[in-house]
Amino acid sequence: MIESGKLAESDPQINSSMHTLSQVAFCLGEKFEPYLERLMPQLLKDAAANVDLKIVDASDAAVEEAEDGRTAMQIKVKGFENAKQISMNTNALEAKLSAVQIIRSICKNMNKAFFKHVEAVVNLIVSELLDYKYSSSVRKESAKLLCHLLGSCSDSEQMKALWAHFSPVYLKEINARLESLDFISVRW
Repeated sequence: MIESGKLAESDPQINSSMHTLSQVAFCLGEKFEPYLERLMPQLLKDAAANVDLKIVDASDAAVEEAEDGRTAMQIKVKGFENAKQISMNTNALEAKLSAVQIIRSICKNMNKAFFKHVEAVVNLIVSELLDYKYSSSVRKESAKLLCHLLGSCSDSEQMKALWAHFSPVYLKEINARLESLDFISVRW
């Protein structure tokens, strides 16, 4: 059903099917590995989806809510002459978050049997998801997923290589978050 192309990308049946398959992966554990080959491309595609955020003059923009999955809102900002229209594909954002959660669930339940998919997932996390500016939930779920990806390594050498791959971006994001906090108001 997912691969048939008969369903629109925003069809809720796709998301429900993916969640159901993650529960099947929970039950089967490492025996779910043969089915991952068909599931992971769609999950990676959803996790890499573009939310297409746009900010344009409201007078220049046609109302884009009619487009599949787009939500638009007009705002008047002090100091700007005209109202602005902000729009984004909220279906794509929901699919992105859901895909990361499903990948995390499957990785957690499959342990070492998930390892052959680690490279594709960690490359996506490092390149896009760990510092994703439109959703803190996507960033948090991606960070949680990194722990489970480490758990899918079969030896310490694989763990070291994986850590070396994502730690610079991970530590940079942690430092950026720490720098934005106000520690003066914290009482010890």
